[in-house]
Amino acid sequence: MTAVHDEERLPPYRLRLSSRAKYVRLRILPGGELELVLPRHVDLAEGEAFLRSRVDWVERTRQRMGGPDGDRRLACREAPRRLCLAATAETWRVRYVRCAGSRARLEEMGTGQLQIAGGEDDLAATRGLLREWLKRHARRVLPEWLEAVSRRTGLGYQRVTVRLQKTRWGSCSSRRNINLNAKLLFLPREQVEYVLLHELCHTRELNHSPAFWSLVQGHMPRARELDRKLRHAGRHVPPWIHCD
Repeated sequence: MTAVHDEERLPPYRLRLSSRAKYVRLRILPGGELELVLPRHVDLAEGEAFLRSRVDWVERTRQRMGGPDGDRRLACREAPRRLCLAATAETWRVRYVRCAGSRARLEEMGTGQLQIAGGEDDLAATRGLLREWLKRHARRVLPEWLEAVSRRTGLGYQRVTVRLQKTRWGSCSSRRNINLNAKLLFLPREQVEYVLLHELCHTRELNHSPAFWSLVQGHMPRARELDRKLRHAGRHVPPWIHCD
């Protein structure tokens, strides 16, 4: 989403409604998962405002605990064995071939299989190759999907780029250039479709005003529901993506 969207600055969290809690609380669970504890008399907007004010505390606490994802440390010590791309309903298996004295290299060995030669022991190189492949694959898929949504809705844009970013799923500039995150391929297709529409609507309304949401919901009535789901979409991304 665009930089002005305050909700983007919220880290992914698990919501727990409590009839006993008197105040909004944040908990970092074992493994680094963030839990927002909300008394039943407090609405979600107030809880998220509290979370937004404590983002720095969340990051500091996670660093002391060793990372934001419970599986991250383990994932960073192992070579990825498959890529499950929910958006395209693909599973790509990763096969490693030992090749002494050569730099790691990646090849597509037909549909659904990637082969990395010479890199199983060099985990940083292996992950780097897989990230580059993910970007290339996303560039084969996402621009075509964006163009289809553009034609269907009549919302035009200037150009599209695909990168691998840590935070934003997408953005739209004042020049109507759209940037998409390659990690979208890990998300369910309906959430990807929502991101594409969201950014296309920013070509008309570069804000999150009532006029913007009216435009989005005119094309996708479930937009608000999908927007809420997108806050937790980071759970679909494998931890090794964030290693190094």
